Amino acid sequence: MADPSPGASVVDTLDLGKSFGVMLLSTIIVAALYGITFLQSLWYYERFPEDSWALKATVGAVWLLDTATIALNSHAIYYYLVINYNNPAAFANQVWSVQVELLVTYTVVLIVQIFFILRIYRLRPRAWYIPAFMGFIALVSYGLILAVVVGVFEHPSWNGVAAANPRIANWVFGMVVDTGITVVLCWYMWSEKVYVRRRCVMSIPLVTTIGSYTSACIGPTACSTGSLSSV
Repeated sequence: MADPSPGASVVDTLDLGKSFGVMLLSTIIVAALYGITFLQSLWYYERFPEDSWALKATVGAVWLLDTATIALNSHAIYYYLVINYNNPAAFANQVWSVQVELLVTYTVVLIVQIFFILRIYRLRPRAWYIPAFMGFIALVSYGLILAVVVGVFEHPSWNGVAAANPRIANWVFGMVVDTGITVVLCWYMWSEKVYVRRRCVMSIPLVTTIGSYTSACIGPTACSTGSLSSV
């Protein structure tokens, strides 16, 4: 009697609804979020034509990378559910677009984090050690993702995903950076609010700076949210 095909064991243990079905649904949701990102990015370029070229380039880069994420997700879904329809053996390994999408997604995350970290530094340059620490953690987090991607290219089996310890560490470091950015920005704005109450004088440079990055980050933060939803 002939040996069972390599994909037979995969079919016996794989629940398509909880695996590739989730991937399909997440791609649809991310595509909807990308539509919002697209409109918000256009709105930013139309609303703030006087912003610096560096800021415009940052928004454009995140927008472009988010577009690449949508394309890579779509390719992965098409590969598994259309090209390899009724081919269970193909489900055992990660296609190249899944691996590249992971790198692109976290590149977007790094860009957005560095953007806010630089804004924190500009608000209070004397407290340079705060953004320096967060920037270091953000780079370490991105380095861990690079290690994960290299490992996945060497061993593309899905079985190794659950044991990807660098990815877990990346999630922890990323959470630390995101939480730190939020807390520091709230702290800076609250302290400025207290200063205004005491002095009854509005600090024009600070308010202008906060308004600038709040408006300009509509595109990048939406891109990041859309991309992270697909992870």
